[in-house]
Amino acid sequence: MSRPEKSEPAGQVPAEDGHARRVRATKDRILSAATEAFRRDGYGAATIEQIAATAAVAPASVYNHFAGKAGIAQALAEHALAAHDEYVAAAWALEVSPLERLIAAGGATLAFAREQPTLFQAISLSYLSPLGFFPVGTPAAEAITARRRQQQQRIVANLDAAIAAEQLRPHDIAATARFLIASWAAVLTMDANSDLAGDPAATLVAGVRSMLQGIATPATVTRDGRLRARYENALARHGLTGVGA
Repeated sequence: MSRPEKSEPAGQVPAEDGHARRVRATKDRILSAATEAFRRDGYGAATIEQIAATAAVAPASVYNHFAGKAGIAQALAEHALAAHDEYVAAAWALEVSPLERLIAAGGATLAFAREQPTLFQAISLSYLSPLGFFPVGTPAAEAITARRRQQQQRIVANLDAAIAAEQLRPHDIAATARFLIASWAAVLTMDANSDLAGDPAATLVAGVRSMLQGIATPATVTRDGRLRARYENALARHGLTGVGA
C-alpha cells in the first residue's frame, strides 16, 4: 500500500525544490546583470551578450528565462514597482490629511527615483508596453498591471477623501490620478543632459502648485493661490522644495 503524499500545513508555502532554487538564482543573476548594464550603457546600448557574460551564463540561457532584452526589462520593471511600493508604503499609512498623504507619496517617489535611478527608469519603460515594447501574457505583465491598478486606486482614494474633507473641489479623480502618475514619471526620467532638464523637485512642486490652483478649496490655498502653511510644511518635510512659496 502506497503512502499518501505529505501535505503542507494550511497557509504554509511549499518548500522550494533544488531545481526551482537554481532557476530563481539564475534569473536573479540575469536581472542583477541587466540592472548594471542598463545603468552603465542605457537600455538601447546594453546587449544580451554583455548581460549573459556578467551573469556567468550562456546567451541562450538568457533567452530560456526571458523573452529577450524586452522581457528582461519587463521583469525588472515588475521588480522595480515592488521596490517602489516599499518606498511609498509608509506614506499611505500616515495619520495625516489625504492631501498630505499624497504629498508624502510624491516625496517617497522622488526619493526612490534618486536612490534607485535604474529601477525607476525600468518602471518608465513599462509605460511603453501598450506600444508593443513588452511581451504580453507573461507573469510579469500581469503583475505590472496589478501593481499599477493598486497605485491608481490609492491615489484615487486619497483624492476622493480630500474632496470629502473639503480640501479639493469635486473633479474627475480618475483622470487626475492618471495625470499625476504619468507626469511625475515623465519629470523624473527627463534626460539630465537635456536643455529642458532642471531640479526635479522644483519641477514637481511647480506642477503641484499649478494643479492645486485649479482644484483646491479655500481650506488648501489662500485667495492669492498660495498653499497654506500645513501643506508648505508637508512639501518641505518630504523633500519637495525648490520653488518659492
